[in-house]
Amino acid sequence: MRTFQIVIVINILPLHYSRRTDDPNDLCVHGAINVKTGDKVIVNETDGNRWTLSAAALNFMRTLGGDHETGDLYGQLIPCCGFAMYPAEDVETVDIVGCGNGFDWTIRHRNNEVIHIADRGEQGSISAAEYRQKVMHIAEAVERFYNTSAPKVMSEDQYDEEGYESFWREWRTLKQKWL
Repeated sequence: MRTFQIVIVINILPLHYSRRTDDPNDLCVHGAINVKTGDKVIVNETDGNRWTLSAAALNFMRTLGGDHETGDLYGQLIPCCGFAMYPAEDVETVDIVGCGNGFDWTIRHRNNEVIHIADRGEQGSISAAEYRQKVMHIAEAVERFYNTSAPKVMSEDQYDEEGYESFWREWRTLKQKWL
């Protein structure tokens, strides 16, 4: 099997909310992202700017501490949408549920390497330190966008508020662990 050096890049612009305006009711940040293993493009900006990068950034931070198998995390590392967030049973983490349109692949940690395995078996590896740096770059870009946006207004649905709070609780825990 041929192996490749993995390249992960985030297109910081255009991060946006789903309606392209600074909507205080929209809890998810969307944008474009490039993920490539050598010459195999997993996802890139030509696939559209509809990816929920707030959920993707959280999912990537989760992969810093362990393996990810295709189908974990409701089926996508990079989800199209995250239309519902629910506090998990431990209340310290969040379950993000969206549609089935997204991108997923396997991530395995071996020694000081992180191996990414695409759907057809193509593999790319990156040092654990470089992978952590790239993932935290994505997380910082998303968090900066939230911090410069209008304050969020919660709907009257208690699950929205609890889910959003759980999202940030888990985010802060992972960020503190990996920075």
